[in-house]
Amino acid sequence: MKILILSSNNGGGHNSVAKALLEEANERNIACTVIDAMIFLSPKQSEEMEKLHTNAALHAPSLFKAGNSMAIRLEQKVRYTNRAQTRAVEHLKQFVLSNQFDAIIATQVFAAILLTEMRARTTELLLTCFVVTDYCYIPFTAMTNMHAYFLPHQDVIPAYSQNIGERLFLPYGIPVSRQIAQGRSKDDARMELDIDLRKKMILVLSGSMGFGDVKAICRELLKTLAGTANIYVLCGRNKQLYQELADLSRTDQTLHPVEYVDCVGTYLDASDVVLSKPGGLSATEVSVKGKPLIFTKPIPGWEEENVRFLTARGMAFVGETPVELATLTRKLITEDAIGTQMIESQKKHSNGYAARDILNFLEKRLSPN
Repeated sequence: MKILILSSNNGGGHNSVAKALLEEANERNIACTVIDAMIFLSPKQSEEMEKLHTNAALHAPSLFKAGNSMAIRLEQKVRYTNRAQTRAVEHLKQFVLSNQFDAIIATQVFAAILLTEMRARTTELLLTCFVVTDYCYIPFTAMTNMHAYFLPHQDVIPAYSQNIGERLFLPYGIPVSRQIAQGRSKDDARMELDIDLRKKMILVLSGSMGFGDVKAICRELLKTLAGTANIYVLCGRNKQLYQELADLSRTDQTLHPVEYVDCVGTYLDASDVVLSKPGGLSATEVSVKGKPLIFTKPIPGWEEENVRFLTARGMAFVGETPVELATLTRKLITEDAIGTQMIESQKKHSNGYAARDILNFLEKRLSPN
């Protein structure tokens, strides 16, 4: 079996999900390749799309809400019309045929649209799948036609059925890495990271781009917690945010900004409470770890849907302002029963082995027996 994963640099979650699937394939000695679907338009366009996404999120997040609303309206007009660029589809087709892939997984809707159009242009028997990375219906999914749709939760199946009709919907969850799924004890993680074992540890996640009013949140946490907890902030690739927090930490040594790391799972293991932007992957990672979770300000659009979905099931709290976030944080570190109840809800609604389950499905479908 040979697998191609079509990912996207339009947000870090798509690539992280692709890497989790790649990791699982490698463990099984299955040949697997991950590539950004935008490359088939052009490498330059791939770079420009990544920059556009990051700049819009950091400097004009309202564009995401407007864009999401526009996408939903536009989908009603073009859902049965091919809008994928012919050249990109042909490039993808030649790449797939020349490398003799057996299965193709899309982790982003544009990639799934390209894949749908490619299927219509070839008679090759290819197993095609779409992994949805947010807890809601993704606009333009109606323009796709996959053999299987891997959804984050069974409760989003009705939205997909309503929009694209009856298909094979498999609510396996959002794939996370083995580092996230397996975990380790809090003390072991803290010793590895050289974090105080005696104090509570608050972890602030801002996504790969360092999104949100993190500096204001940290100031309020420092004020409200008054030295009773250490605050670690993962700044992603946002160097400006890291520098601002490093300056702030000089006056309060309980604040610890951290530059980009590839061991987020270890920081999660070490934490007592997590504050995170509500990306689908980030929320899933925290839930799989079983950590009390508070959502910070979402990027308008799909992340708002994530907030509604997960808070309705008791898997997270949400704070509108830095003051609310700090108050909720103090509540969670002082009232253990509340956090325990939230963790039970997370266990009920999340699956740390989605990557395993997806690969099991592919192997079973492609097995000669």
